[in-house]
Amino acid sequence: MTEAGPITQTMGRFLLAWILVSALAGLGTAFAVLELRAGPDAVNQAARALEATADALDGFGSLPIVGDSAEDASGAIADQSARVEEIAERSRSRIVLVAFVAGLLVLLLPTIPVYVSYHVVTGLERRIIALETAGG
Repeated sequence: MTEAGPITQTMGRFLLAWILVSALAGLGTAFAVLELRAGPDAVNQAARALEATADALDGFGSLPIVGDSAEDASGAIADQSARVEEIAERSRSRIVLVAFVAGLLVLLLPTIPVYVSYHVVTGLERRIIALETAGG
């Protein structure tokens, strides 16, 4: 095996720096996307408020005039509260997935062409060094 030439050494350092910068950018992107979880958290708080409203209305169920209406409204609100909580949880899970994928793409998409270029150039340099050594 031939020794690495100056171009290979320089490109190796550049590739390492590029990967580190891309990894930091990918992590930054992932964390920025994860900040979107505040939306589903707020929706979850709204669902809890609906649940508290349903519980309060349920207390009116024993009143003679509004009892049945209050119980019906309470049941409907409780059902909607459960749906809202489910939607918030699904949204939170999807945000985590999108954050992971976005961070990975920010790391890989710009790095792949640099990595391929590194291998092409270093392969060419090794051939040139081998030819110079054999011919020299």
